[in-house]
This record gives sequence, structure tokens and C-alpha cells, in this order.
Amino acid sequence: MVSTLVVVVVVDAQRQQIVATLDQAIATAHGGDVEQHDSDDSAVRNVAIAVSDPHGLRIEGSMPAGLPDRAVMAAVARSRTVDQRQLEIGGQSYAVRTARHGDDTVQAVLDLREQRAEIARLLQAIIISASIGVVLVAAVAVWLGRRAVRPLAQALDLQQRFVTDAAHELRTPLTLLSTRAQLLGRRLRQDSLSEPQRQAELDNGVRGIVGDAANLTEILEDLLLAADRSIELPDTPVDLAEVARDAVDAAEPAATAAGIKINLAVEHSDAGAVLVSSGSRPALLRAANALIDNAISHARSQVEVGVIAHRHSIDLVVTDDGPGIDADALPRIFDRFASQRSSHSSDPVVGSESGAPAGASPRRHYGLGLALVSDVATRHRGSVAAQNRPNGTSGAMFRLRLPVTTTHSDGRDNRAAQ
Repeated sequence: MVSTLVVVVVVDAQRQQIVATLDQAIATAHGGDVEQHDSDDSAVRNVAIAVSDPHGLRIEGSMPAGLPDRAVMAAVARSRTVDQRQLEIGGQSYAVRTARHGDDTVQAVLDLREQRAEIARLLQAIIISASIGVVLVAAVAVWLGRRAVRPLAQALDLQQRFVTDAAHELRTPLTLLSTRAQLLGRRLRQDSLSEPQRQAELDNGVRGIVGDAANLTEILEDLLLAADRSIELPDTPVDLAEVARDAVDAAEPAATAAGIKINLAVEHSDAGAVLVSSGSRPALLRAANALIDNAISHARSQVEVGVIAHRHSIDLVVTDDGPGIDADALPRIFDRFASQRSSHSSDPVVGSESGAPAGASPRRHYGLGLALVSDVATRHRGSVAAQNRPNGTSGAMFRLRLPVTTTHSDGRDNRAAQ
């Protein structure tokens, strides 16, 4: 609409300018002669003029073939009106204006090539600018659309990540809880147990189940906190050795059922108890559970869990005697959904003889456990690494490294920089 309005305005201005130029050219004709023009009358100098008076017809300028139109000049001479028309001669357009000037009849002819070229240039500029405008508007629209949709996409992605992470993280402790309850039931059904032994088994089993249920609650709360990126980690030191003990205790029934032995070794520094500088105990327990569960699912007979204190960091090292990690899978082992196993492969952890429910479905693997360990390490300003065991020994080794706080005998804290 704007372009059309501009073209209409320019065309109307050109029409008025053409009439004014022709009228000025007609006004310069006197007595059959055309007056000399000033240097600034360039438009008038481009006008061809034919003057008819009692002495005959005189022509000034380059008159196109077929002009002047004597019939029109004669009609104007009789009617004393003004005739304005546009003619096409030889593929060119001309504006022809015929009028009386005193006792003379004058016909002025103007070549319209410059006006047509100006309109063509204007249309070309409009097309180019309109095309650029359309591209810019489309680009801005796409940018605004993506900017408007980005928060929704982020929210949906966060929701999907929370659902998958929660399902994966709750699966392992639920499996351990179920295994512990099944083993407790099997022991209590043994006829060889005396009443005091039966009571002791019941007390120990119930304490383990209550502890596993409490861990489930902590894990769920930590997952909810982890989903909100604006919430910082608690500024509370965490005893990684205690976390490792709890993880080993929780995994012991499943490991025993699979014929896997778990050994735990804790190395303290001479400076005193070494703690993770600040963090979430449930998150670290989730990471430890995931590493131990991964090791049990690959081990042949033994899993080693170690807590090793250094001057500025503390390591949780989990080693198994399984087949190790494929060289092709090692660079992406902490990526989400990068499991080496089929999603339908089963763990050798539970079976009908080990107290698992009859007809239980094999555990599916989705490649999330190690990715979640990497997320926990990042939240705690630490790192996690994987490698095959050195010296040609079969198996894999995972090392979770975290910054530490060293508690001295006088109660002072020494926060180690990462």
C-alpha cells in the first residue's frame, strides 16, 4: 500500500510538471518565434515547439516524425481550447499540448523518456527495498518466535529430564529395597533359626528397609532441588566415607544375590576427617549408588569401592573385574542414553534362586546412570572419569573427584580450592 501510494504521488507530480513545462514552453513563443531560454530552463529547452500564425508554420527543436499534428492545431485555433494528449511514436512516448498564445496556435511536444526512466528506477528501488523488508521481517519474526518458544522448550526439556532422571534414580534404590525385603522374608522362613536369631534378623532387616525408605525420600527431594537451577547446593560438608558405606550397605543384598563381593576401603589423611566441602548428601549417595550398581552389573566376582583423601580433593573410586570399557564407547560413556548394552539386556543381579519374584522382568538399561553421575559431579564443582584398569587387568575403574574441607583437631575448617 505504501509503495502504491508513493508511485501514485510521483506519477501525479510528473504529470503536473509536464503540464507546467509545456505551458512554459508555449508561453515563450511570440510572433512565431521562440524566445531564448535562461540556462536554468533545461526542461523547456527539451521541448519541441510548432507555432502557427498568419505567416505560416515555424518549428523550433527536434520534432518527432509525424508531428506537429496540424489537424489538432487547426481544431484548437477554431475552438480556442487547450488539447492535452500522449502519443506513442516509434516506441517512444510523447506529451503533446496544443493551446492559443495570443494570435498564434502553439503545439509543444515533450519526450517522456526521462520520466519513464524515473518511474522504472522508483519501481526497482521499491521492489528491492520491499524484498529486503520482507526478508528482515521474516528474520525478525523467526527470531521473536524462537525467543518466545524457547522458555516453553526449556521447560518441556527440564520436565522430560526430571521424569527420566527421577524414574532412573528411584529404580535402583527401589530394586535394592525390594531385594532386601525378599531376602528378609526368605531368612525368616528358615526353620533352623531360633527365636532370638529370628528376632535379630527381623530387627536388622526392618532397620535396613527403613533406611532404604529414608534414602528414597532424600533422593526424591534432591531430584526436585536439582530440577530448579536457581537453588544452590547446601553449604554443608558431607562425609564421603559415610556416603560410600551407606551405598555399599544398600547394594550388599543385590551383590550377594548375584554372587558379587563388595570391598570398601577408606583412606583418611593425617589432618583429620576429610569431607566434601559443600554439597547434597542425597545427590552424592545417588552418584555412589549409580557407580556401584554399574560395577555390580558388569563384575564377574568382585567390586572394590575406595575413598581416597588428597590434600585438595577426595576421590570415590569404584572398580570391577568385568570385561572393561570398549575403546569406542569410552569418550561418550557419560553422555545421556549412551549405554553399551541393549535397553532390553538384563542384569545378572537377581534371579529366581536369589529371592527375586518369579516371572520378574529383566532390568532395562537406558544409559542414564553415568550421565547423572556426571551431573552430580558438575553440581559439586568436581569431575568424574572412567578408564580400564591398568597393568592389563580386566575391568573398569570410575573415579569421582570432589573438592574437600579438612577438619582439624581444634575444630577449624580449611576449605580447599578446587
